[in-house]
Amino acid sequence: IDVTSINVSAESATAYSCGAPTPALPISSWKSGEIKAITWTCSGGGIVSGEKSKVLVTIRYNSVASGSTYGKDVKGEVFSNVI
Repeated sequence: IDVTSINVSAESATAYSCGAPTPALPISSWKSGEIKAITWTCSGGGIVSGEKSKVLVTIRYNSVASGSTYGKDVKGEVFSNVI
């Protein structure tokens, strides 16, 4: 797949402010079964260093064969310790 965007949001009324992810987008030719580490730095939204926080994630992608005209969204969440 080709990943064209990654958006993060919070469950709280206060929005996160996040920098660009690493690696930079778009991410091309992400193969089935391949694991990629994607990191970003965020603040706001009730994030407190040393505590756990939930981030809602939406990834926009398309298959390499179909191209960006046939984009799809997948949504999930990450629950982790805040560094």
